[in-house]
Amino acid sequence: MRRREIWGTLSGPARFLVVNQFGVWLGFFLVVPLLATRGTVELGISSAAVGLVLGWRTFSQQGLMFGAGLFADRIGLRAALLIGSAARSVSLVMLAFAEQLWSLLVAITVFGLAGSLIAPSTRAYLGVAAGERRSEAFALFNSASVLGSAIGPLIAVAASPLGFRTTCLLAAVVFTAMAVGQLRVLPPAPTPTAPALKQAVLAILRSRRLLRFSASASGQYAVWNGAFLLLPLEATRLTGYAAVGTGTVFVLIAVTTVALQVRLLVLQRRLGTIRAAAAGVALTAVGFGAVVATRAGWPEDVVPGGGQLVPIGLLLVGTVVIAAGNALAVPPIQDLTAALAPPGQVAAAYGINGLFAGTVSAVVVPLVGRVDDLGQASGQRWTAPALVCLVALVSALAVRLMYRNADS
Repeated sequence: MRRREIWGTLSGPARFLVVNQFGVWLGFFLVVPLLATRGTVELGISSAAVGLVLGWRTFSQQGLMFGAGLFADRIGLRAALLIGSAARSVSLVMLAFAEQLWSLLVAITVFGLAGSLIAPSTRAYLGVAAGERRSEAFALFNSASVLGSAIGPLIAVAASPLGFRTTCLLAAVVFTAMAVGQLRVLPPAPTPTAPALKQAVLAILRSRRLLRFSASASGQYAVWNGAFLLLPLEATRLTGYAAVGTGTVFVLIAVTTVALQVRLLVLQRRLGTIRAAAAGVALTAVGFGAVVATRAGWPEDVVPGGGQLVPIGLLLVGTVVIAAGNALAVPPIQDLTAALAPPGQVAAAYGINGLFAGTVSAVVVPLVGRVDDLGQASGQRWTAPALVCLVALVSALAVRLMYRNADS
């Protein structure tokens, strides 16, 4: 089935949520990549303080996603999504005018809280609105996410002469437009059916398969974040140009995802949902194997006179494989999360999934960065991508072993 055919089978709300996801990531990446420069260069804040701001953003979103999911199940998914989008618009206006560390922290806290509401409510609503087409809908949903994350930084770079404040206000307009669309397109259904708060929390904590799956699949999120850390660094090292290297990586990831996402649904059906999730994460490990090769130095020895062409080629191939693996893994992971949710608690299930993913990523990605620093200093530059490769393999194995006797 082609992308256009899948699009035609989705309901109006499901289609809008795919477009909405593109807007969410576009608006996010219009601003977040510029925060480091805004803090250190324009406001004179130390790199450590900017790191605090960025780390707090991750914690305030991923760390609170479970609670936000419980809240969304109780008040209704559309209401939670509207509140989250409105709060994200407000936070962007606050960021535009924040000029001190404390005001940046306040603005980024609201920014993260908004994201903690948007993420689980959007996924839960899409899972309900798509019905039997859930896997197909999440495939388009993931394509929209990656496309927005690729186009956002490019627009941010193009708009940089206008200044950080203007870019923030532009992103606020994007989220405001999404909120208006949510109000006009999305019906208030599905009606909240979540139990009382105590029972809701206990139901999630007693869902052992959901908790085990969320823990097993959390490596996928950490690996994806590791890709966004290491791939631009390696592309910059090989080309000598940060803008060219980073832009190439983002565009290649987007093109690969959009080109292969729907085609990979055929493979997902052949493998089964569980095997497809595990295979996708394992495929990202293969991609990082190519990055290990670019840093190990052996291509120059094997291909005399190859210069930088061989490692650049390996990096491009590795980037494509990583993007393809992520495109294969994400839809079944999202599908399984919804399938394992207790009745009436789909948003909470996505929330606990996000909590595991964010926690593991918060540990793994800084560790990868530290290993990369040590590897650069010692000449063992391959160690950081090798660590990401190992995390991917462990996660893939955990997902597969968890369901080794399941009928997928």
